[in-house]
Amino acid sequence: MTRIALLALLFLVLPIQAAPRDDKVRELMKAQGLMVLIEQQLEAGKEESRKQARQMSDQIFMRLKPTPEYQDKFLRAFEDFVLSLNKTWSASEMVEVWAKAYGSQFSDKELDGLLAYYRSPLGQKDVKAAQTAMPLLTQHFSQKIGPVVERETQLYMERIEKLTEACKCPR
Repeated sequence: MTRIALLALLFLVLPIQAAPRDDKVRELMKAQGLMVLIEQQLEAGKEESRKQARQMSDQIFMRLKPTPEYQDKFLRAFEDFVLSLNKTWSASEMVEVWAKAYGSQFSDKELDGLLAYYRSPLGQKDVKAAQTAMPLLTQHFSQKIGPVVERETQLYMERIEKLTEACKCPR
């Protein structure tokens, strides 16, 4: 009976001890500016998806020559497609997953040290620098990938067109 009482007490105490640690990890994520960085990346991803969808629609329009009415319908279909891809998860959900994976790598003492750093002037400067640098990094690689996506989309569409002609598939 004493064992059962001890186990019950242990199960009651463990969640209480975990809560301050979870709070500490969440506070660290906030101090690191992780939510802002993830939101920036999600927004950049949405913008990149829009650009790619636009490039694909431009390729389709060059080949199909749809009427203005159907151009609008194609554009709405592309917008719906892009929106559906960008609704998959939120920055908050990403931070929660990150917090569990990241926080498990540190002891409580190490978390306290990290919090002290990110609360310090140098840590705050580090966070601001990362938040400033991330959009620049994203922009740099978006510009590099743009011509590649355009070229590869054109090649893909040409290949699909040739396959469509060769297939003579019933519609």
